[in-house]
Amino acid sequence: MDRRRIVAAAAAAGITGALVIAAPSAQAAPGDIEHVSRDDGNQAFEQSVPMQSQDISADGSVLFQAIPQGRGFFGLFVRRPDGTVLRADSDAAGNAASGPGFVGRSAISDNGRYVAFRSESPTFAPIDGRTHIVVKDLQSGAATVVADGGAWPDKCAWSSGNDAIEVADGADVVAFETAAALDPTDTNGVCDIHIWSAATGTAERVTSGDVSQYGLGNSLLALTPDGRRVLYRSDVDSPRTFDLVNGDLWLLDTATGQRTLQSAAADGTPLPHGISRGDVTDDGSLVVFASSDDPTTLAPGLPRAWIRSTAGGAITSLDAPGATTPMYYPVISGDGRVIAADIDWDWLTTGTGGATADVGVYTVADGTWQLASHVLGDPESDGNGQSGSAAVSADGGHVAFQSWATDMVADYPASGARKIFSYEVLLATAPNPDLDGDAILDVVDQDGGTGASPGAFRDTVDASPDTFGTITSKPADMTVSVSDEPDPEGVRVVTTSPSGIGSARISLCGLLSVTVRANTTAVFTCGSVTMRVVDGGPVEADLGNGTLVTIPAGSTTWIDSSGTGYVVDVVAGAPAVISKDGTTATVGVDDPVRTVQPWVFTGFGAPVRNDSLNVVERGDVVALSWTLSSGGSPVTTLRSATATFVPGACSPLRENKVKGSDLKAGKLVVLKGGKYQLGWKAPRTKGCGQLRLDIGDGVLHTAEFRIR
Repeated sequence: MDRRRIVAAAAAAGITGALVIAAPSAQAAPGDIEHVSRDDGNQAFEQSVPMQSQDISADGSVLFQAIPQGRGFFGLFVRRPDGTVLRADSDAAGNAASGPGFVGRSAISDNGRYVAFRSESPTFAPIDGRTHIVVKDLQSGAATVVADGGAWPDKCAWSSGNDAIEVADGADVVAFETAAALDPTDTNGVCDIHIWSAATGTAERVTSGDVSQYGLGNSLLALTPDGRRVLYRSDVDSPRTFDLVNGDLWLLDTATGQRTLQSAAADGTPLPHGISRGDVTDDGSLVVFASSDDPTTLAPGLPRAWIRSTAGGAITSLDAPGATTPMYYPVISGDGRVIAADIDWDWLTTGTGGATADVGVYTVADGTWQLASHVLGDPESDGNGQSGSAAVSADGGHVAFQSWATDMVADYPASGARKIFSYEVLLATAPNPDLDGDAILDVVDQDGGTGASPGAFRDTVDASPDTFGTITSKPADMTVSVSDEPDPEGVRVVTTSPSGIGSARISLCGLLSVTVRANTTAVFTCGSVTMRVVDGGPVEADLGNGTLVTIPAGSTTWIDSSGTGYVVDVVAGAPAVISKDGTTATVGVDDPVRTVQPWVFTGFGAPVRNDSLNVVERGDVVALSWTLSSGGSPVTTLRSATATFVPGACSPLRENKVKGSDLKAGKLVVLKGGKYQLGWKAPRTKGCGQLRLDIGDGVLHTAEFRIR
């Protein structure tokens, strides 16, 4: 019997990836199911916990919560692909935490090294009536408290997103939700999302707003592995007018501060009933969500799963042709090639409702469904118990899920409690072959064709110095071709994708990491790195610490290193945009060369607030305070800064009264630990506007003011 049943049209084809990861267990084959929470000879588990309790890393390591046999408390465990089981809620020596080691949900980083969870255990911090956010390094064993998690039980009200937490690959960013007021400006009384950053050592609230329609607040759904993008649902300041259950789906780019509504039709019209669950790809180009509204017509119906381009592109249903199959809790692999969801397999394949809930896996490249929760030896028959709450690995190769079914594996124990399983996905055959055996599909190598450096290219014929780089990742449906350009330019890179979704990532000239969107043509030349975007685009150059230069079609921009930073200049065409710390700056052809320092700017400090309309008396001198760091170390070399005021409309933000300071206007004060102060004298004319601080790092740092 065919192990997959084709039940979806190929209209959604083409969003696949090219990463390769380890198999989940010895001799595991595509289509196999592994019992993760099984007795490994050293540790048996009585049962697992309810929905949304498991997570999975790129290599197939499964994080799960279960009760160890003979103990009354749940523990937090990671089963590696080789079968090794590690205790995550443990001290540096690997000893289990005293009492309940964790509360709420937990997460494992995409690279499988770090686990983040919330805990009240004295193993990690003294008992003080509050929880603490803990990051466990599975490699070193260290368990570090990074933030205050608020009181427990929390007041987060979402039924399937309560107490969510996510951790980035470097453990340098942790996102979590709490209804506790962790800062004095949090007065909305509902759940908010906070992001802890290793660069600042503090947790910052990234959701705001005062009006929670139904008291549900904000619920964390996903954090991209680089810690840049946060996907969440919210009923705060909602564009909708009704629905007590669901919320709106928002994608927040913490590098630019931009927040975009994703639970919407292609023209931006909000879905009337919102969404119940969502997920996002690693590069933020694609979201998947469940909604009872049809985004193409806004008509209500059964809950269904939808794929949507975050750039506002086409929205595609995962249904079989002509069917309206209920689907819940969809999740998408980091590379966008696989989607898993709670479905009714019988309804999906025959149009008639079945007796159990199942886990279905959709491979986007060929538009097919396969059954993850299937009977042992019969991949077309669903198991004899409820299955759901899937988590999918970054490359789509593995799906972890919970199930009550007892007929999916041969080694199922006598206990009938809920267990954790891992399914090895039958990945769709890539539509294009690997032409030269270098594991990067359809890359035209310029390294002699030896494949010794996978995805590498080098132009040594015309340009001096050489133009070189390596294609480090791309979706598998994307063809990336590299060809020589006439002297004096280096190479032409063309990305072609039938889906039009996803990006190729290129390490360029030993200096920059650049992202090239699908269906883009760009010319790269090393030396001072010159990037000419011919069409498509944009191309993004990552300068580090969240600093990005976005180069649109028609622009020729060069970037070169300069001391501890970079210089950026637009040579021809459309302007480029520099973004960092939630602010942006535009650089055009007529603008001077812009110096960009990849510093982390933390500010403004008291008495000025970024999230408020700061009110100051005419002529008063205000103390502008901030901190600079780079790579976790303070920056102490800043010697000049200027502040200007641009009149404008009054911001609707709440007011924050600012008292005058004794600082001398225009004087920069250098303090210890990378801290700075600048005296800024308020205008003598009443009115509102924006204060703009220029410290020479490439962007302007702003705050809203009212002069009275």
